[in-house]
Amino acid sequence: MDFVLTAIAVQSIGTCLVAFFLWQLGRAIRVRFVTSWALATFTFGVALGFLYLTVSIGSPTGPARAAFGVYMAACYLTVFLFWSGLREVFRNDPFAIRHLLRLIPLMAFAATAPWLVAGTRDLEPCHFLIQGLLFGAALADTRSRIEFASSSIGRPIVQSSLVLLVLLMFWHAIASFTRGAVNWSHGSLIATVLFDALAEVFLVFGMVILACEHVRDQLERNNRELLQAKTELETVARTDGLTGLLNRRAFEEWPRLHAAGPAGCVAAIDVNDLKQLNDNHLHSAGDAALKLVGRALMNRCRVTDPIFRIGGDEFAIIMPGGNADELARRLEAIDGELENLRLPGVPGPYSLRIAWGVAGYSPSGDIAAAFQTADREMYAQKARRKVRLPAALDTHGL
Repeated sequence: MDFVLTAIAVQSIGTCLVAFFLWQLGRAIRVRFVTSWALATFTFGVALGFLYLTVSIGSPTGPARAAFGVYMAACYLTVFLFWSGLREVFRNDPFAIRHLLRLIPLMAFAATAPWLVAGTRDLEPCHFLIQGLLFGAALADTRSRIEFASSSIGRPIVQSSLVLLVLLMFWHAIASFTRGAVNWSHGSLIATVLFDALAEVFLVFGMVILACEHVRDQLERNNRELLQAKTELETVARTDGLTGLLNRRAFEEWPRLHAAGPAGCVAAIDVNDLKQLNDNHLHSAGDAALKLVGRALMNRCRVTDPIFRIGGDEFAIIMPGGNADELARRLEAIDGELENLRLPGVPGPYSLRIAWGVAGYSPSGDIAAAFQTADREMYAQKARRKVRLPAALDTHGL
């Protein structure tokens, strides 16, 4: 009897210390299911305290029956809280107060059964069997799991400890049921206590690892989301909101990011008389015109050729590995795509014209300097076109 009381007292104190550790861990990492496990461990410590009281009283008096009833109820609540934490980990089903309604039949059994039997020991087989079934249900829920971001070590540890607990509960049920017919040795009792302690330590170890893995996975998910958000922000920062082309910032960064690239060419492009279009037909027409010009440039360029809207009605194209003559031929064909367009606020078909200049650059050459050359050529071409075009065509904003 003294050995049993000592074992229960030591186990109760150790359980309360583990509960305190889990509580602090839950507060530190702010994971709710760890708090559920801390409450479960504390409740188990309370259950052991009432078991100690029951064994100390010995005879089936009223206080002993009441203490054993509280012990049974606390044990069921312990397993239930632990099970709830597992459901949150493996099935993403967090604990809610309404879930406690599932305990009503077991609590009713714990409150009434000790008063309906000759001695509290008569309830032990049924009590341990119920706990074994609860642990078995918790074990079943660990198989239906949400995906961990990385491999899980805590899951097999928890599963193994649950298997051990199920076996121990069934062993306790058999040992309690056959106590009158079989004389179990003192060594068997000691071994049972040691296995109980081992299973509890193993389970707590697995729970701590699961909590750490949860935090690790959450950090990895947060890092992926931050990286995705950073990528999206960088894309937005380098994209023209109107045309969807690259913007001036991207154009200015291109030479630095591709400093070791091959020879190629660059084009400076300007939409003729866009201001006149905006003045006569509002900015909605001008915005639509810029979108159509951007689409025409994309249709005539290679997928690998970056196209930029560098401001207002000005565009730029970089053709790595291309030559100026090839790029000029592509740009010459664009005028045909800009004939007889439908623009918002413009009563009839409208034809756009662009002016451009092209310049080549050497391998690892100065793209910015080449663009300045192309820009001067573009303005020269724009001036020549205005001189050449009949004044009558200006009615369409050429």
